[in-house]
Amino acid sequence: REPAPPGSEAWREGAGGYHVGRGIELLDQVVSNAERHSLSLLLELHAAPGGQSGRQTTGRSDPTWEPSRFDADGALSALRLVATRYNSSRSVVAISPLNEPELSNEVLLPYYQRAYETVRGSGMRAGQVAFVLQLYGLGAIFSLGWAALDSPEGLPAARYPNIIFDLHLYYGVLVPPFPALFDRLASPHFVAGPLVHLESMLLDVGSRPALTGEWSLRTPYATDDQSALPRRFDAQSDGEHNATMRALGRAQLGAHYGASSIFARLLGGRTRRAGAFFWTWGGAPHGEEEFWSFEVAIERGWLPPVRMWGSPPNR
Repeated sequence: REPAPPGSEAWREGAGGYHVGRGIELLDQVVSNAERHSLSLLLELHAAPGGQSGRQTTGRSDPTWEPSRFDADGALSALRLVATRYNSSRSVVAISPLNEPELSNEVLLPYYQRAYETVRGSGMRAGQVAFVLQLYGLGAIFSLGWAALDSPEGLPAARYPNIIFDLHLYYGVLVPPFPALFDRLASPHFVAGPLVHLESMLLDVGSRPALTGEWSLRTPYATDDQSALPRRFDAQSDGEHNATMRALGRAQLGAHYGASSIFARLLGGRTRRAGAFFWTWGGAPHGEEEFWSFEVAIERGWLPPVRMWGSPPNR
């Protein structure tokens, strides 16, 4: 998402919850700048018409949202416009039809099939542009990524080539869903090391190459007064905090951009990890900004000032 200049009126609320304004103009600037500087882009429909959940990650927070509001036809129209406009761009290497959906497989499967066909029919060929499907949450990884997408009724590789799975791997909210025993026994050292490598194995268990679409340095925070692990992070001294953040940064760099795990080697020895995107959240709540800023992470030595990329996935 490209931040709009203050007072630019780049976006405004339209009828039916649609955002209207200078979106294409800003996207043109992003693609043009990427081509000028030889950058690669993954274009994602981050906020679908009608919303794909009631969370702020879809453009607005709405506790009254219902899945029936999701406008698949409107989303496909947006994809068609973007795919047609940038199908010859040398910088656009991937496109994703939805961000963090909280929709049933019965809704997502036909939408993803239509979205794939829309993108390919709009000139983004499988040999040039990857189609990125997000597996949002553990349930989606196992029910959608393992079972539904590879079924004959889903998006099997023979008919839908060059699909990459997208996982968002964060460590901010760990309790719940982890059990109370984990909350009592886990330490910042465990989260910033072994847990990162354990969770990153999820990138290797699917049938397609996978990337980490979002990651950050956000540490666990309390979801209720009973959570002990976040308090252990909060109790650290400045020196301990910086050491933990450096360890968390190193562990994630190795997990997201390094070699694949034993699962990938058992599945044929291929590197299935397709890279990652650090999520810099400019609108983070007050007090959380440092955890979401790539610039701050570099300045404080939590991340090394290196170029980061992944090995090209096997198609």
